[in-house]
Amino acid sequence: MIRSLRNISISHTSTSLEQRENYHVSAEAIRPLSQSILCHFSDIVGLMILSTCNRTEVYFESTSTSALDMCEYFITIMCPKAELSSEKKLFHFNNRTIDTAFHLLEVANGLRSAVVGDQQILNQIKGAYKVSLEHHTQGSLLERTLQAVFKSHKRISNESAFRNGSRSTAYRALKIIQDSFGKDSMPSKRLLIIGAGEITTEILKYLPKFAFEEIAISNRTEMKAMHLAQAYHLKTEKWSNIENNHFHSFDAIITAVSNRKHLIKSLPQVEKKIIIDLSLPCNAHPALAFQHNIELYNLDNVTEQIAQTDYSRQQAVHQAESIIAEEINKLANWVQKAKIRSFLKDYKASTQHTLREVIEQLQDKNLSTKDLENIIHIISEKMVKKPAVIMNHSCEGELSENSMEFIQKAFAPNNFFS
Repeated sequence: MIRSLRNISISHTSTSLEQRENYHVSAEAIRPLSQSILCHFSDIVGLMILSTCNRTEVYFESTSTSALDMCEYFITIMCPKAELSSEKKLFHFNNRTIDTAFHLLEVANGLRSAVVGDQQILNQIKGAYKVSLEHHTQGSLLERTLQAVFKSHKRISNESAFRNGSRSTAYRALKIIQDSFGKDSMPSKRLLIIGAGEITTEILKYLPKFAFEEIAISNRTEMKAMHLAQAYHLKTEKWSNIENNHFHSFDAIITAVSNRKHLIKSLPQVEKKIIIDLSLPCNAHPALAFQHNIELYNLDNVTEQIAQTDYSRQQAVHQAESIIAEEINKLANWVQKAKIRSFLKDYKASTQHTLREVIEQLQDKNLSTKDLENIIHIISEKMVKKPAVIMNHSCEGELSENSMEFIQKAFAPNNFFS
């Protein structure tokens, strides 16, 4: 049977932050989840799990396992008490290789990001792909699609204005703080950054544009915080102070710590404080939003503000879409040729099997011209009979729409002599 690259996706486009939290897969959980999926679905030969703040997606290469099968299994693993029929509506499915590839290319290039043009997503996909390579689950279709991803990303960067300007979530987080306090007040404000991951690295790149009086960083692994503090001339804050919610000396907090739901539960009810929560699950307890002196922004709030101010990129978006379409056409041609190569391989094996069978029957016999003609007739009958039966019994319209699949069924060695 023909393998297809398929995927399931839950993302910001149709779900809330709270709904996505239920299906976020931590870095530590990807390996056991992958093993569970591969054990449950024996026909899957390629697998990649992508889990970010805005989306969780499973890409897999299979012959019979459908996207719906994967979705139901994923829900039962991640959220076993959920009502299956309603939860499935939160997901989008793709069962065709080209549809899946098109989706991944648009995701990788930031066309389906909450912040259109987001560049962080490609690094996240590279990380997911690296895990697949380590587990030898990259699959031929998935691997080829990822090659198209990297090529399209490079072309869009070089051939369009799509990546011009700063549209980073990290930059917007800092801008929200500045806009709220006022630019003139920034030299008297102290910022605390919690976390030392990829988002924090992005924030640190933009810090020189913002005139904070003082900036401190804290992380569970204190050595990481120390390295970043030294590199960017920051102060460090003890992790115990974060755990105990001792934030009285800071005016603004940007937090991006993985797997620490409701890390921040309380703040002093005195001066104005701003919390920008860029994590999933959320680090800040939602009840803080109702405290009179606190402005709380989560991921959805931040990305909504970026979208509201984004009117100038449509032409660049069209350029990016055109490049993606070109790369998808190249991939589609490769997929089609792969089917032809597979068909020719199977047909060659079938032909060799037929010849061996007939030759073995005719060994040590003196053959006349008439006998040779009979042999040719026997071989041709054997080679045509099974394909003819399969094709003649196909439903009306099926052969034209799925011709290569039917030809492969007809000429595959296992079917030919059954």
